[in-house]
Amino acid sequence: MEEVSASGKKAIVFSQWVGSIEKMRGAMQRFGAAEYHGRIPHKQREGVIERFKNDPDCSVILMSYGAG
Repeated sequence: MEEVSASGKKAIVFSQWVGSIEKMRGAMQRFGAAEYHGRIPHKQREGVIERFKNDPDCSVILMSYGAG
């Protein structure tokens, strides 16, 4: 993630389980991690995607297979 962030690129990290995403949350905070999974209300999901796409400080999105 350090290389991705330093290069200005972005990464999507998929997980089958939301619990795994929650465990990664702390380690990924310094990369401005966004989260997209079944516990994110539907009304907020589009905003999460827009933030990931447009916010230069958001280098990673943690996404569940089910919601993604």
